[in-house]
Amino acid sequence: MMGVLHSRPVMFQSLQAAVDWAVRSGMCKNREMAGVSLVSQLVQSTAGDGGKDVWTWRTPLAASRQYWEGWYRGLSDAFLALPMPKMLLLAGTDRLDKSLTIGQMQGK
Repeated sequence: MMGVLHSRPVMFQSLQAAVDWAVRSGMCKNREMAGVSLVSQLVQSTAGDGGKDVWTWRTPLAASRQYWEGWYRGLSDAFLALPMPKMLLLAGTDRLDKSLTIGQMQGK
């Protein structure tokens, strides 16, 4: 996750610059999608000394770093232990963790 945060710019000079970056970096596949999704992720603010308007990220994700691992620890096991029918939609099984891979092979 830190790699993702370090690879993204802190601010953009314009919304169009943010859209260009999103398409170039692979965050979004096309400009239309980037234009729609980035509007809610960025806020317009005034830069310090120059007073120019810039676009910055709405949520400071690095501030929640201490909780990242805990959010996901045991989540797959808890999902598989639910006593009800489950459906997990995936683009592919290549990124499943150990618990979900075993569950998928067992038909859970």
